[in-house]
Amino acid sequence: MIHTDLSEILIVDTETTGLGNTDEILQLSVIDGLGNVLWDRYYRPLNHTSWYYAQKVNHISPEFVADKPNIAEDSEEIISLFRGYELILGYNTKFDLRMLSNNIKEFNEL
Repeated sequence: MIHTDLSEILIVDTETTGLGNTDEILQLSVIDGLGNVLWDRYYRPLNHTSWYYAQKVNHISPEFVADKPNIAEDSEEIISLFRGYELILGYNTKFDLRMLSNNIKEFNEL
């Protein structure tokens, strides 16, 4: 049995404009294994002005994120947040990490 300190686990979730490689993150939420909220922010996409099908699922409208920052403005903080964690979990973690890599180029260097 492998023992992991729960504080060394990140649980990540994203909401996006769609499922493709050019889609953008609308919300990034991260908690640790103890349930502490480490990050929960909404973002305004740079290249998408609407996301009809995704909006039906995530209920995040273009109007809601119109005054939010772009994820690039938080990129250094997000990268720092993910550094050094032993385990990253989520419901669809492979997708979430791909979206982070697509939206924050420096994320690939982790």
